[in-house]
Amino acid sequence: MKIQISLLLLLLCFVAKGYSQKTVTTDIQTKIYCSHCQQCETCGMKFDQELYKLKGLKTFTITGNVIKVSYNPKKLSIEKIRECIASCGYDADDVKATEEGLSKLDGCCRKNE
Repeated sequence: MKIQISLLLLLLCFVAKGYSQKTVTTDIQTKIYCSHCQQCETCGMKFDQELYKLKGLKTFTITGNVIKVSYNPKKLSIEKIRECIASCGYDADDVKATEEGLSKLDGCCRKNE
C-alpha cells in the first residue's frame, strides 16, 4: 500500500510539473544591421506591432543580435515566432527574412549585399 501511495505521489509530481510550465523562454539569433533599429519608428516598432499580435507571446527583449522570447507553447510555436520575425525583415535562426519584410525596412536597416 505504501509503495502504491508513493508511486501515485511521484506521478502527481510529474503531472503537476508538466502543467505548471506554461511559459518557455528561448533565444532566437538574428542580424540587426544598424544601431538604431530597435528604437526607430519604422523598424523597431515592427517588432512590437507584429510580435505582440501573436497569441501566446508573453514578452520579448532584443540584446544585440539575440531576441529572447517567452511564450506559451500550448498557444504558440517557436516556428510561428521565427516566421513573424522573418516577415518583419530580419533573419530568425535558420528562417530567412522575407522579401516583403526587407522592402519595408529603412535603407540603413537592410543587409548590405
